[in-house]
Amino acid sequence: MPSARQYPVRAPEWRLAYAGENITAKIIGAVTEITYTDLYAGVGNIEVKLEDKDKLWQGSRFPTQGDLLELVIGYAGEKKLDCGQGHPFQVDELELTGPPDVFTIRALPAWVTKPLRTPTSFAYENQTLLQVAGVVAAKHGMTVKGVPNDINVSFERVTQNRETDLGFLRRLANENDYDFSIHGTLISFHSRTFQHAKAPVLNIDRTQVEKFSFKSRAFQIYDSATVSYQSSETGELITGSATTTVVPSTLVDKLNIVRRAENASDATQKANAALRMQNMIFATAELTMPGNILIVAANNITISGFGKYSAKYYIMQARHKLSRETGYTTEIELQQVPN
Repeated sequence: MPSARQYPVRAPEWRLAYAGENITAKIIGAVTEITYTDLYAGVGNIEVKLEDKDKLWQGSRFPTQGDLLELVIGYAGEKKLDCGQGHPFQVDELELTGPPDVFTIRALPAWVTKPLRTPTSFAYENQTLLQVAGVVAAKHGMTVKGVPNDINVSFERVTQNRETDLGFLRRLANENDYDFSIHGTLISFHSRTFQHAKAPVLNIDRTQVEKFSFKSRAFQIYDSATVSYQSSETGELITGSATTTVVPSTLVDKLNIVRRAENASDATQKANAALRMQNMIFATAELTMPGNILIVAANNITISGFGKYSAKYYIMQARHKLSRETGYTTEIELQQVPN
């Protein structure tokens, strides 16, 4: 029989820096839970829960909103997950609950400034998606790039109408089949087709999963999409269509969208984007498993041991949680990758 020495127990480990100081040793006895949530197209966050029976955190240790936090998690002696990818988080929300007294610190990425979250209006004319993003980026001291290659989507006119800069860029990305993310001062656009085509970072077998939930649906799943727009300047009806073989042949719903389009090519691009995004809810999954730092948003994985649900999936959200009760676990929300 193999000895325990051949199968060492992996010890969860984390490090937390506050305002540049490693405070792990000072607070480890009070921390009951630390969570890092990573989103494929949103704003991630970290949350730290602390016992506060001595009322230190609600008193002399009360944090200052806006202070910077840095968190890495993983296992002792192994590579760790840098939760901010080299960029700090900023203390945003503080909460005291009880009894017993529990103090919670919630932090957002430091780049999520108030101006980024303030609704504004602006019109862009004769610019590409990257150029529009470049104008937005420059307002906030950021830079922008297209991944894996230059984005040639262009607009005669596109309007930001009482939208936050974050929401505006996300809408443009979604309408044109791109994912959009910000890390630090870098804004990136990723071709969704390219993202889905990437090789999986790992396979997760049923034997590795602690809890699971799979869903497949037929309502609001489509075999084709059409985007149409009647130009107010010329009166011309602009249309573009897209089809898919991903959904079962018994589902013949058609998605019809009225959306501004520059020309037939632009309408077709938007139809493809809408069809892909809508049909990604055809099969979804939620899994809980032992902590794994490879599981981050926007990566692909494969799942095996679940019959018809065994397939390639795209990670929409990954929540890495370390707690006294359950140790290090990773909870993931997935959407099956369209073929």
